Amino acid sequence: MQHSCSWISTSSKLMPAQYQGKEIFNDNGVRLVKQTNLRKCLYGLKALRNYGIKLIYEAAKSRDLPFLLNKLESILNSSDSIVVTIAYDTPWTISLLAECWQKYCPETPLLVIDNSSNQIAAQEIGKICSDKGISYLKLPHNREWHPSRSHGLALNWTWKNIICHMKTLTTIGFIDHDCYPIRPWSPDSLPSKVTYGLKSPGWIRDQPTWSLWAGYMYFRYQGAQNVTDLPMDFTPNPLDGLDTGGMNWRTLYRKLTPKDYGYARVEKISLCNLLGASDLKTDAEAELIDSTFLHLGGAAYKATWKDIGSTRLAALLRANLISTHPNLIRDDPSIDDDTTRTNSQNNGSTAP
Repeated sequence: MQHSCSWISTSSKLMPAQYQGKEIFNDNGVRLVKQTNLRKCLYGLKALRNYGIKLIYEAAKSRDLPFLLNKLESILNSSDSIVVTIAYDTPWTISLLAECWQKYCPETPLLVIDNSSNQIAAQEIGKICSDKGISYLKLPHNREWHPSRSHGLALNWTWKNIICHMKTLTTIGFIDHDCYPIRPWSPDSLPSKVTYGLKSPGWIRDQPTWSLWAGYMYFRYQGAQNVTDLPMDFTPNPLDGLDTGGMNWRTLYRKLTPKDYGYARVEKISLCNLLGASDLKTDAEAELIDSTFLHLGGAAYKATWKDIGSTRLAALLRANLISTHPNLIRDDPSIDDDTTRTNSQNNGSTAP
């Protein structure tokens, strides 16, 4: 029997209501800070350190890389797109993602890059990918302890050592390991932009910087330039008030015209209503991106998901996202999925 999930939309922005209209916060409710000469000096030095670490890690070798490149070359004979996810210590999220991907995005190759620090978890993730026929690679040992810098290094290594070798690609996407498609999707549905994704505004006062959230971003071939030739740097950029992927503000984003980029739409949804579990004692919310991707957020570390229990959470999600077709019911019935997608594609039409 098909279960009808009730999805509650609270806002197309992530900013909490109490922060709206207040100039001391950015659109995500993060307090703005003043750029000072001392701050510029401090984070300028850190940027040099991060760049050096980036170069060293990009040169790290993986003995499994040649095999993966050969496999991807064969796969990409029938596809000009690829979507990459960075796995981290949570096998159940990769298992669920693989199942959702095979149901809703079977024509688009998914590549799992494993940045796990737990070797047992990494072995389990590798087995899941092998059993489900998903391309997989365990990254060289990543010594970075900071989550944002570690994630940025993983993305940079992937771009330099894998993506840049795939010259036939026209679309490259990155999604979080707990960001699941809930309806049919392919890169063909993306707007014709150089880059598209979920906007992550900067937190420096009087500096309208932005980047794309590293868990939902896409890059496409435009004109004579190959997408693999884009000057990407996914290192965090605190100097400009930006998290993972923020250095792309300096290498790419600020050089684009408004017609070259677009922003996705995000809505908050109630997890209890989504899962149809009235006995689930939580007020936790997830995110619905472009009416197509469900993002839990923090599956590897948030206490909310650990309190529910990964086994039960995975079972509930699997029952609602894979065994049935989610039925989206919003507070405002005038907001349908086609309207949502159209609005999101036009978000880049004005400068931030």
